Amino acid sequence: MSQGIPSSKKRSVPSLSAKARHLGRVTRPSQTRIVGGRYRVIKRAGEGLTARVYFAEDLHTRKKVVVKQLTTEAAEDTALATRFMHEVHAVAAIDHPNVVRILDYGAPAYEQPFLVMEALPGETLSQLFRRESNLDFELALYLSKQAATGLVAVHRTGTVHRDIKPDNLFLVGPPGKPTGLKIIDFGMAQLPDNRHAIGAGRFVVGTLQYMPPEQVLADPVDARADVYSLGIVMFRLFTGHLPFDVQGGLDLLGHQLLSPLPPIGWLNESVDPRLECIIVRATRKRPLNRYQSMAALLSDLENYCNTSIEEARATSEYLAQPDDYVPVSARAQEIADGLAQRFRRTPMPPPQDPEEDPESTIPFNLARKR
Repeated sequence: MSQGIPSSKKRSVPSLSAKARHLGRVTRPSQTRIVGGRYRVIKRAGEGLTARVYFAEDLHTRKKVVVKQLTTEAAEDTALATRFMHEVHAVAAIDHPNVVRILDYGAPAYEQPFLVMEALPGETLSQLFRRESNLDFELALYLSKQAATGLVAVHRTGTVHRDIKPDNLFLVGPPGKPTGLKIIDFGMAQLPDNRHAIGAGRFVVGTLQYMPPEQVLADPVDARADVYSLGIVMFRLFTGHLPFDVQGGLDLLGHQLLSPLPPIGWLNESVDPRLECIIVRATRKRPLNRYQSMAALLSDLENYCNTSIEEARATSEYLAQPDDYVPVSARAQEIADGLAQRFRRTPMPPPQDPEEDPESTIPFNLARKR
């Protein structure tokens, strides 16, 4: 919000040590629970590692809202409680139609810190995928642009989401016919002052199916990590499949680190090769080989029809160049070496299509363009 949250909505934040002393005496009503003296909990909507999410009613306006509140254990952790408040201020500063809006927040002494968000009609992209795996091309393109537009605004504030996935992309409007998209859940975000980032190079955070190699290895990340994650989401939007749809953490780790994406044409022959080129560039293993900003990715999405097939083919030759990720830290190098040994090769070769004629010409078939 460009003007910040109105002062009338701000609540005093006591010292964390004082709040912690009171947490042990918090009691929850057996029936009706009121958060912050104003928000009546209707039902639980979800739960993460450090917080719970509730559907609630604002007793002042009688409008439905969504409340996110730290668990008791997380609130007793000074670092997590401090980070939660930094998250509130960072998200409130974004103020964009494609990012969830914060209406209120508080950290009173008598209960855990909380934030209040707008309640939106609709569903997550994950819920849509459970009903429909193959989306209409125009809808897939529209959602890709909406997500990229929101992330441009997020990155402009210095925030990196770090957990872009279908669960965190909310489709506003009737199920199956969204009129907009909002990015939600900044619980894993790297904030402008990344001293408060969860993990901070010590352990892996995020969702493995959508994580870039640097995040898999707990190396430093920047906005290009979100570029990769959105590229994986786009792969699924246009094919109905994840590129590495395997069971088992180590196998998935190895693929995210060592395997290029299978050519999209194998899964959906109707995808425009110019669009495939955009997805491949977004999901390159080395950050330097990806789009260097979400704005650049968005620009190509908006203008891909202006690129000729010949230009796209020429670009595909560049994208076929070696793209092994180079770990930054010694710990990351150790993990990468272990994964390479597990798969008995460095790097893993791209997958082969058993039905493909090796002499045929298909744009962006990275398996043959070495």
